[in-house]
Amino acid sequence: MASRLAKEKDPACQQLISEHVLWCKKTTGFHHHRQPCIHPDQLAGFPDGTFAWQGGESFLQRARIVDKSCLKATCQCLTHPGDECSLWGPTVDICTAGIPCTDQSRAGPGLYEEGATSDVFISHAKYNIERRTKVIILENVSDCGGQKLSEGP
Repeated sequence: MASRLAKEKDPACQQLISEHVLWCKKTTGFHHHRQPCIHPDQLAGFPDGTFAWQGGESFLQRARIVDKSCLKATCQCLTHPGDECSLWGPTVDICTAGIPCTDQSRAGPGLYEEGATSDVFISHAKYNIERRTKVIILENVSDCGGQKLSEGP
């Protein structure tokens, strides 16, 4: 099991990620890699100001702005305090992730991709396009009306 990257804002979920990795190491007996880097937020991988919207930008306008931005090479790491750890990590063929459903859920405001949490989806898409991830599995609610941003290579 190679080290993996995780981006998680919620401290309780950060703890769950760490505990899951420890359980996997204990179960498989594979202890050759250090704890995975956990970065505080998906948006932290972008230069400051990337997501400073003026107001009124559509989802596609925001996606185009993010697409033109450069990703950072390193970011504060919560697993290794005081370290600026790589945001790139090992090459992966499959990425699984869950993105905030606040704007997608029937229980939320129903803003879909025009809502504030769509920035996480946009940044996740940019990151995986840059990495040339072959398969991306995103978990969200059944009402997710997300648009296709890009075809694979």
